[in-house]
Amino acid sequence: RRSEGFLGEQGVQNICLSAGAGNSSLPLSPDLSERHDGLTTFARAITPEDVEGVVLVADDNPENRALAQATLEDEGYTVILAHDGHEAVARFQEKEPDCVLMDVRMPGLDGIGACKAIRALEAGKRTPILFVTALRDVDTFGGAILAGGDDFLSKPIRPTELLTRVSAAIKYKQIGEEL
Repeated sequence: RRSEGFLGEQGVQNICLSAGAGNSSLPLSPDLSERHDGLTTFARAITPEDVEGVVLVADDNPENRALAQATLEDEGYTVILAHDGHEAVARFQEKEPDCVLMDVRMPGLDGIGACKAIRALEAGKRTPILFVTALRDVDTFGGAILAGGDDFLSKPIRPTELLTRVSAAIKYKQIGEEL
């Protein structure tokens, strides 16, 4: 099983102990023995080399799409592009990606509407959707969570954060499918 090669039983226990008990001194593996907070420890344990997958990137800004595509493809991900929410839903139905990176504001069908449409699909119920936004208001975050969003990335996108969050989201999905 892939999860055994990923963290192994001890690694999963360490994540649970580190996150649940607030004890961040438990290493995930011998080479990760430095002290980190739980999120950083987990992020260091999941590297893009550990995860493969198809990522749908939906953004109306061509520069944002190009940056996400180059970053993800450089690490071995297959990337599908969409320029608006309608195209994102159509591409999702065609390819059933492992993760969706969705801009909140797009013309026509926005990211929140596209997220709702994807969540209504059978495959969309288990696919992580990460919202990308420059907006910082509570209504945007609340609306995205209510629509079914799983996480947020702030613009401008930092490549390291993008890779860490995408690989973690895909790994969570894979673990869920194995259970």
